[in-house]
Amino acid sequence: MLKKSLQILAVVAIMLATALSAHAQDVTVVLDEKFAAFTDGSAESPASTDISGYSGKLAKTLSGWSGRKIYEAGEALFIGEGGNLQTTRYNMSTLNGNCRVSLRLKAKADYGEAVALYVSYNQVETFLLENNQWTEVSVVTDRGSSSAYIKLQPMFEGVVVDRILIEQSKSFVMTPDVYQPTNATGTSFTATWKRVTGATGYLLNVYSKAADGSREYFLKDAEYTTTSAKVEGLTDGVQYFFTVRAKVNDNISEESEEIEVIKAIESLAAPEALPATQITTAGFTANWEAVANAENYMLNVYGMETFNEAATKTVLAEDFSGVTKGSMDGIEFGKLTEGLDAYTNTPGWVAHNHAFAAGYIVLAPYSDAAQLYTPSMNLTHATTITVNMAEYSYKYYTGGKVTVTLYDAATDAALDSKEFEITEAAFADFTFTTNKGTENSYFEIAYSGSNKIFINDVKISMAFLPGSTYSMLIGNYETDATSYEVVKEAVANVVYTYNVVAMARSVDMSGNIITVKSEPSKTITVNRGTSVEKVAANASVSVRSSSIVIAADSAEAQVFTAAGTQVATARVNGEAAISVAPGIYIVKAAGKVAKVLVK
Repeated sequence: MLKKSLQILAVVAIMLATALSAHAQDVTVVLDEKFAAFTDGSAESPASTDISGYSGKLAKTLSGWSGRKIYEAGEALFIGEGGNLQTTRYNMSTLNGNCRVSLRLKAKADYGEAVALYVSYNQVETFLLENNQWTEVSVVTDRGSSSAYIKLQPMFEGVVVDRILIEQSKSFVMTPDVYQPTNATGTSFTATWKRVTGATGYLLNVYSKAADGSREYFLKDAEYTTTSAKVEGLTDGVQYFFTVRAKVNDNISEESEEIEVIKAIESLAAPEALPATQITTAGFTANWEAVANAENYMLNVYGMETFNEAATKTVLAEDFSGVTKGSMDGIEFGKLTEGLDAYTNTPGWVAHNHAFAAGYIVLAPYSDAAQLYTPSMNLTHATTITVNMAEYSYKYYTGGKVTVTLYDAATDAALDSKEFEITEAAFADFTFTTNKGTENSYFEIAYSGSNKIFINDVKISMAFLPGSTYSMLIGNYETDATSYEVVKEAVANVVYTYNVVAMARSVDMSGNIITVKSEPSKTITVNRGTSVEKVAANASVSVRSSSIVIAADSAEAQVFTAAGTQVATARVNGEAAISVAPGIYIVKAAGKVAKVLVK
C-alpha cells in the first residue's frame, strides 16, 4: 500500500444538511461547540488580538482549550498561519473509540487551505479547502479514548472554524484502510485491507473504467468476512481498480480509497531506438519501438559540440537565486542532507549540514563538516570551478578554510583537491583549475569551521582545444508514446544524439509502488535539434511518473507533505518537475492549491 504520512481512516466531505444535521436516536454528542462567545471581528476580518495562552480569552472561556495564534472572528475562531487550536480532553472510549468529527471551515486565502485534523497525537486527515467559501467536512475514526482531544492545524495562511461537532454512534462505521496488491499478474491479484473493529463483513468492488470515467464492474459488493480476497479471471492489459466498504450489521461505511491494481514486474527490456525523422533546422522527431509492460519512456537528448578553435565554455552556472527563504542574519536550516533541485537552475545539487538565505546556500557545520555537492558532469577537459563566497555570522570573518575536492562519481574516489583560506571580510571569488576530471565527475565544497560560509554563486568552465568535442545533456522528457518531437533552432558545430529508457510502475514486497527502469537504448545520432520548452499560460499541477509537474509563468511553487512539512520550493517559468517519494502532497503555486497523489 502507498504509505501516506496522513493515515486516512475514512473521509467524506458532506453538505451541512447531512454532516451537521439532526441526529439519529442512538447518536451521542460529545462536543458541539459553535464559538458564540467569541464575537469580536468577523470571518472576513478577524480581530487582531491573539487570545491563546494561559491568560487569554480562549482558555478563560473554554476550560482546558489551548493553541497558538488564535483570534476571534465573529462567533468563530481564526487559526493564523503557523497556529493550531486544541480542545480540552473528552471521554470518547465508548463504541471502541469510534467517533465522527464534523467541522465547518473557511480559508483565509482565496486559493483555499489545507487543514490537518488530529485526534490526540494521531493525524487522521488533511482536509483540502479549494477556495475561501464555507465548507463542511467530516471524518469517522476509531482513535477516540478516555482522554482524547481534537487539534486543528492549517498549513498555509490560516482558517476560520465556526463549529466543531464530535459524535459517537453504533451507526458510524470506519472506512477500511486498503493496501496495494503485491502479487498482481495482469489476470489476478489479492485485495487486502485493514480490519475494522466490530465489522461483521466487507464489500469488495473491482472494476475498470469506461472512456467517460464510469465504472465497469468485474465484482460489485462481493461480500467477505476475511480481510483479503483473491480476484482471478481478469483480462490482461485492462486497468483495474478496487475499493472496500466495512459492514457492522446493517450499517455500512463509506468507500475506501480507490486502489489502482498495478502489475508487479521485475524488469523491462531496453527499447529499440529508431532513426530520427522530420529532421529540419528547427528540430527532429525521436522514435523507438514499444516495450512490453512499459507505461512510459524517458527520452534523453544530448548535444555534442565540436570546437574548431580553442575556446573556454561555461558548462554550469548557478547563482542560487531560487533560494527565497531566510536571510544572512536569519538563516533557515535545511534537512541534514537534501537535494536542492527546487532551488537551482540545474538538477543534481546536494547539500549536507546546510541552511538557506535568500540568494545563498549556507554551509553551517553542526556535528560534522558541511558540504555542497555539484551535479555530476563530463569534466574530461581542463576544468575551472569558481566559487563566490564569504565567511559570515552576523558579521564578516576571515581565517576560515574551505576545501574544494574533485571526485569520480562512479567510484567516489577523490581525484584532486585545493584548500582556500578566507582572507577578505567580504564576498570574493575562489578559483580552482584541474585537468583530472572524468566523464562522470563532481565537486565537493566543504567547511568545518565555527562560523558559516555563504555561497553566492558557483561556475564551472572548461578549456577546449581545437578539434575537441564535448557532450552535454540537453534535456530529458517523459512520454507514453513511441516518438517525441524535439524543437529548437539548430546550433552551429553541435550534433544531437538521443537514447531512450523504458519505465513502468511496479510494487515491491512491502506494497510500496516503485518505478522500474530499463537500460538505455543504443544512442541515435541526429544532425539537428535540441529541446522544447513549453510555457503554460496559467498555473497547473499534474503528476508524471514519480514527479510533481508544475507549469506556470514566473511563479513561486511550494510542495508540502500531507502532514504539513515543506519538501520543496521552486521558481517556475515554464515547467518544473519535482521528484518526490510516493505519497500525498499539497502544492501551492501562483495563487492555487492542489492536492496530488504520487504513486
